[in-house]
Amino acid sequence: MTVLRFAWPSSDSKTNDTRWADGLRGVAAVGVLCSHLTLSFFLFLVSPCETHGEGEAKVCEPLLFQRPILRIFNTGNAWVALFMILMGFVNSLKTMKQAQSGDLTPAVTGLARTSFARIPRLVLPGTTVTIIAWFLCQLGFFEVARQSSAWWLSHNSRAPSANWYSAVGDLVQALVETWVEAENPYDQPQWALVYLMKGSLFTFLILLLTSTTRPSYRRLIIAIAYLWSWSTHDGLVGTNVFFGMFLADLHVTSTLPTFRTPSLRLLPLLTAFLALWLMSYPSSDEYADADVPWIRALTHIFRSMTPNPSEMSRYIPGVGAQLLCLSIHVSQDLKALFSIRVFTWLGSVSLSMYLLHGPLMRSVLAWMAFGPAYLLGVRNSEGKIPAPSGFALTIILLSWFGLLLVIVHIWTKRIEPLFARATKFLVGEAKVTPEQGKEGTLPQ
Repeated sequence: MTVLRFAWPSSDSKTNDTRWADGLRGVAAVGVLCSHLTLSFFLFLVSPCETHGEGEAKVCEPLLFQRPILRIFNTGNAWVALFMILMGFVNSLKTMKQAQSGDLTPAVTGLARTSFARIPRLVLPGTTVTIIAWFLCQLGFFEVARQSSAWWLSHNSRAPSANWYSAVGDLVQALVETWVEAENPYDQPQWALVYLMKGSLFTFLILLLTSTTRPSYRRLIIAIAYLWSWSTHDGLVGTNVFFGMFLADLHVTSTLPTFRTPSLRLLPLLTAFLALWLMSYPSSDEYADADVPWIRALTHIFRSMTPNPSEMSRYIPGVGAQLLCLSIHVSQDLKALFSIRVFTWLGSVSLSMYLLHGPLMRSVLAWMAFGPAYLLGVRNSEGKIPAPSGFALTIILLSWFGLLLVIVHIWTKRIEPLFARATKFLVGEAKVTPEQGKEGTLPQ
């Protein structure tokens, strides 16, 4: 039996200190999944309150899971922000460590190799899942989801193409739109892939730019890049990626102390609580002026700090995600919490879960939840297939989630290595050989 112990990580191993990033990534993947389940089956929880009455008697009262922190799994933007921060953090560590120790040539060559490898490591699995979802769509597996009363399932389930000739054209268009317009009609969550690619390019650029600078100048350049992103309405990619790089710099240089004394250990827990509060901000700006005190207060504060107009639904959850990561970075208790085995395992399958949960929701989950009513021809007043009762829906969601974990585990163990080998082959083919170009040290 596994015992979850919240012991201090060994002080002589910084590798262990970064396990929290894997665990937090796993929590973020589950958070994205929960936000899509909310949009499908509990759409009323997306709003920060329930409105009662009319005119002057109109009252906006929040339900339990519409309140701050408790509503955090009803939102999606904060979890995407965490993905961006952790990408900037993890992808910067090795290069910063090598540059810090003076190994400039290995640092830059390794940076070039890994940055090139990130392109197929995103494109290959994304393309594969899109093709699978496209094929399921053409065979009619998404029809139940498309006709269901679950908003997210219905809204993101495309009808089959008129014929296979048109279907091939639709597939090509979907693959292009994923990387050009941040849209994928066959797998909606892939909108984020192009922004992850953009974040990787930002990381590569700053690491290359600062590879020969002292840590203090590196932090200055990262700070300037952060402020530039903040002032240019980039509350999704730049601010989060550059903050992740800032955390990596703190980790490598050990600039910030960890709060070990009993009187100080409480401080990161309080800032983490504040972070979760910020991350609870709604994922749509239509609620920015909702008649809810905590939302109106945050909206007022951040509108005075951001360029106009700005997406509050990006900036506020993003700052919350940044504060959460900083709190974990300086807290041994929080590091231990996010380093437990279940979280780190979820982190190891996070990409697979992110890519596969959409098609599995619109096929397997839709048939489990709406299949019987679909076969019986049951429809509600709007012509949609009604959702099952609360108890039945709970059993269905738990069963489907267990199946999802099995599938993403198999995908990670069996399919992901194929993408890794293909990426290794592409990197090897693109690499300059000694016969093609003389290898040597970088120019001074």
